[in-house]
Amino acid sequence: MLRIGLIGLGNQGTEYLIAQDDCKSLQIVTGFDINEQTRNRASEDWPALQLTGSLDELMGHNLDGLILALPHHVYAEEWDKLVSLKLPMLKEKPLGRNLTEARSFVRKARENGCPLQTAIQRREQPSYKYLLDVLKTRKVNDVHFMMHLGFEQPVNSNQSSEQWRGKYNKVGRWGITGLWLSHD
Repeated sequence: MLRIGLIGLGNQGTEYLIAQDDCKSLQIVTGFDINEQTRNRASEDWPALQLTGSLDELMGHNLDGLILALPHHVYAEEWDKLVSLKLPMLKEKPLGRNLTEARSFVRKARENGCPLQTAIQRREQPSYKYLLDVLKTRKVNDVHFMMHLGFEQPVNSNQSSEQWRGKYNKVGRWGITGLWLSHD
């Protein structure tokens, strides 16, 4: 069984903790979050989870990999420390807030020998459901999409622009604006 560290215990991190109950090949053994209230909540819900407020303390847990679920803007300041751990990393989307940042993350991960995979968990999002239906009913040869760098409004209209998700310099400017399918 793989021993995994979870970096970020907010909403996305909590989804990983819930999902591990159905997984027989890994166990999240330690979690990191800088926010004490968030750590306390996770401690109540997962008492066996070893929690820390410091990335440096993670190395004492003999980990096989990391799941990264932090707010988008935090990665730039923590990336060098994360890749210095030299562990495989599953990073929540987006890879970076812009193309330059994404390329930098990939380059530094490679230089440190850290396998890096991004994850997108939007199975219930209507465009993904539509794509799945199309792929099930048609023979598709190619899928193309276009990225757009241009958000300045809050990504989620339920979020105040004062929160981190409402600030494009913290969230990034990625957005899918088009999807084309070619089929027979």
